[in-house]
Amino acid sequence: MSYLKKADILEYITDAFVALDTDWRFTYVNGKAAEILKRDPEYLLGRHIWTEFHEGIGQPFYKACSRAAKEQVSIHIEEYYPPHDMWFEGNIYPSEDGLSIFFRDITERKKTEEELRQSEEKYRSLVDNNQDGIFIIQDARLQFVNESFARICGYTVKEVIGKDFRDMVAPEDLGMVMSYYSRRQAGENVPKEYEFGLLHRDGKTRIIVNVNVGIINYRAALQPWGR
Repeated sequence: MSYLKKADILEYITDAFVALDTDWRFTYVNGKAAEILKRDPEYLLGRHIWTEFHEGIGQPFYKACSRAAKEQVSIHIEEYYPPHDMWFEGNIYPSEDGLSIFFRDITERKKTEEELRQSEEKYRSLVDNNQDGIFIIQDARLQFVNESFARICGYTVKEVIGKDFRDMVAPEDLGMVMSYYSRRQAGENVPKEYEFGLLHRDGKTRIIVNVNVGIINYRAALQPWGR
C-alpha cells in the first residue's frame, strides 16, 4: 500500500494517530490527533514529543511509551492525563522505526461512568439502610438482599445470598408465591402486592410479610423483586 493511501486511511479513522521515530520525534500526526493536542500537524512534524509536551514527562502515558520502546511490546492504556484534564484510551505499537500510537478522548465516557457510579452508590445506600426488607430474585434464588430482609429472617446478608427462595417460603404459601413468580415472568397480570409467610432461620417461626413486587433489569435479565 502506498504512503498516500495509508495517509488517507489515517485521516479518516476516528482515532487520533501519531507516529514517532526512534528519537521521539513526530513523523506523522493525523487531523484528530492535532485537534486533541491543539497543535497544527505540520508544526509538530520533526519536533520532539517530550520537548513539545514536557508536562507529560513522568505521567503514565510517558511511562507506557518508554516501556513499549524499550521492551518492544504493544501496550494498551486507559489513564487520566492531568496536563490536559483529559481521560484517554490508547494503543502503543513499537517497531524498528519507532512507535505508532492510536488514542482517543474518553473524558465524557468517564464522566458518565463516574456519575453512574455515584448514583448507584447513593441508591445502594438508600436500599441498604431502608427499614423495609428488600430482595431481588433471579432463577428463584436470592441475588440481593438488604440488611433489613436478612435480619427479619435471622440471617446475615452473606448467609442468605444465593439461597433458594423457595426454601424460605412457608410450605402452605409456596404454591401461590411461585405461581405469581412464574406468571409474572411470562408477562401475565398478577397481583403486585400480597401477603405470605417467610420461614425464619430456625425453620419453625413463620413471619407474615406484605410484599410489593415489580420487574427490574438485573444482570441482563428481567426479574421480580419484593419489598
